[in-house]
Amino acid sequence: MNEVTELALSFIAEGLSVIPLLPRSKKPALSGWKEYQEHVADEQTIRGWFEDTRRNIGIVCGLVSGGLTVIDFDDPEKAKAWVEQYGAAIDGCPIVQTGRENSGSHIYFRATSPVPCGKNDLFDLKGEGGYVVGPGSTHPSGRRYKLLRGDLAQIPSLDPALLGLQPPAVNGNGLGKAKGWQDQVLAEDVPEGQRHNTMVELVGRNIAKGNCRMEVDAFARGVNERWSNPLPSEEVQQIIDSVFATHERNHGQPKVEQTSKKRKKLIVMSIKDIMQAPPVLWLIDGILFDRTFSILGGYTGFGKSLLVLAMARSIADGFPMFEMNNYCVRRQGPVLIVDEENSHSDLRDRMMEMRISEDLPIHFLSFQGILLDNPESLAQLKEVIAKYKPVLVVFDSLVRVHRANENDAGEMSRALAPLREIVNEGTGVLAIHHHTKGTGGLETRARGSSDIVGICDVEYSLYKDKDECLNFCTVKSRRAPIEPIRLKIEKVDDELMVTRLGAATNPAEAQRAAVLQALRDGPKGVTEILVAVRNRGVSIGDKNLRILLNTMAGTALEVTTAAHGRMVYAAKVSPA
Repeated sequence: MNEVTELALSFIAEGLSVIPLLPRSKKPALSGWKEYQEHVADEQTIRGWFEDTRRNIGIVCGLVSGGLTVIDFDDPEKAKAWVEQYGAAIDGCPIVQTGRENSGSHIYFRATSPVPCGKNDLFDLKGEGGYVVGPGSTHPSGRRYKLLRGDLAQIPSLDPALLGLQPPAVNGNGLGKAKGWQDQVLAEDVPEGQRHNTMVELVGRNIAKGNCRMEVDAFARGVNERWSNPLPSEEVQQIIDSVFATHERNHGQPKVEQTSKKRKKLIVMSIKDIMQAPPVLWLIDGILFDRTFSILGGYTGFGKSLLVLAMARSIADGFPMFEMNNYCVRRQGPVLIVDEENSHSDLRDRMMEMRISEDLPIHFLSFQGILLDNPESLAQLKEVIAKYKPVLVVFDSLVRVHRANENDAGEMSRALAPLREIVNEGTGVLAIHHHTKGTGGLETRARGSSDIVGICDVEYSLYKDKDECLNFCTVKSRRAPIEPIRLKIEKVDDELMVTRLGAATNPAEAQRAAVLQALRDGPKGVTEILVAVRNRGVSIGDKNLRILLNTMAGTALEVTTAAHGRMVYAAKVSPA
C-alpha cells in the first residue's frame, strides 16, 4: 500500500470523508463528488483513487465527517488577531499549515450544529458542502500541507457561537452583526450574492425570538418583496423550512407547536414504590448486567462482534462463558441481534466457525434499516421485541441505527432515548460502538458526543495490550465494575473460540505503574514521561497523562518548576 492511500484510509478511520484531488491542486479529480458529502467511500474505492500517488487528498466537511468545520486563514496576521480573541476556545483543535508562501493555516473543529460555507474579511469558512486540502498534500508551489498541532483523530466538538459563528448565519458581511443591523437590512437593499445568507440570518433571529411559523413566513416574504432582485419564493420557503428544522433539532419544537400535543401524564412515585423495583442482577456473572443499557467500545477489527456473539450463545443455551463456572448465565433466554454492519454471508461463516447450533433462540434483524429516531421503524422494532421476548437486544453497530449527528449531544440524547425505554420494559441492551483513532485514555476514545456514554449504565472497552492480547474491562459503570479479563480469539480443534487467559491489568493501574517506572532513572518533564510510558506499551494521551500526573502529585510524585515554567516530576518512593 502506498503512503497516500495509507494516509487517506487513516482519515477514513478517523471518521472523515475524503475525495481525490488533482496533483498539486485543490480541484477534485472526480467529475462529481456530491455523493461523498452523504457517505464515506469504501476501501476499494480509496485504493483505486490513490493508485496515482501524485494526487492530493481532499477532506470533506459537514455532517458526513461528523460536523467537520474548518476555518481557513490566508493571512497569518489576521489569524493572529483572531486567535487573540478566540484562542482559549480552540485549545486542542488541530491546526494545519497550508502550502501558501505566507503560511496560511486551517483550524479544524466539529460543529455541534450545522455550519454552511461562508467568507468574511478574516477567513474562509468550510462547512456543509465544502472541503479542504488535507495534510500530506502538495501545494502548487511544491510545499506540503503539514499538521502543526493536534491530532485529526481527536477533533474536538465546539459550539460555533463560541467562535463568533452563529450557525447557520455566516455570510459575506463578517463574523457577526452590529446592533441594529436588521433595521439597516430592512431599510436598504442587500447586494446580490448576499441575499440568501442574509435571509437565513433574519429567519433564524425571528425564530429565536419565539415567533411562530406563520409570523416568520409573513416577515420573510415581506422582506424579500422589498429587495430589488428578490429571491425565488421556493428558495425563501426552503430557507424557512431548513432553519426551523435546525432550531427544532437543537432546541426542540417551538412552544406554539407543542401546545396542541396531548400532554403525557406524570407518574409520581413514593419511596415505597421505588423500593418495589427489582434489584440489579447479573445476566452473565462478572461480565454483563441484566436489564441494563451497556455499550461495548473498541477499534474496528478487534473482535467486538465476535465477543458479543459468544455472549449471545451463552445466554441462549445457558452454558457459562469461557466454559467456566465463574461466568454463569443467570437468565437464559432468546437474544435479538440488530445487525446493520455484517453481511449475511459473514454472519453465516462466523457462526459456522464458532459451531453455533441452528436451534438456539438467537434472532437477527440484518440490514433491515432499523432507525431508533424514526417513529415507524422504532414501532416495528418494539413489535419484534414483544413477539420474541429477548433477554438481550444487541445493536451492531450504534452508528448504523440512527440519523443523528453523533457529535451533537442533544441529537444523540434524543436518538438513544428509545434504548432506555427498551431497558425499562425489562430487556437488556448492548450496543457496539467504535473508538476514534488515538492514544488517549479509554474514557476519551468513544466516538462522538460524551452524551453517548453518558446515557448508558455501563461502558465496556475491548482493547489490545502490548502483547497483542485482548483486554475486556469497564470504563464507566453505574453498577459494580467488572474485574478486567484478558482474552484471546483462537481456533481450538478447528472451532473459533473466545478464551480467557486470566485477569487483565486495570488500565489506570497500568498507567500509574508505567509513570513510576519511567521516573526510576530520575526526574522528567511531561513529554519525556509520555515517550517513556508509551515505549512500555501503555496507551495514554498527553491530556490524560497531565491529569494523571496531577492526581499523583503530592502522594507519589514530587513536582518542581524548572526554567520557562516547565514542570518536572520525580518519584517520591522508588518503584518496587
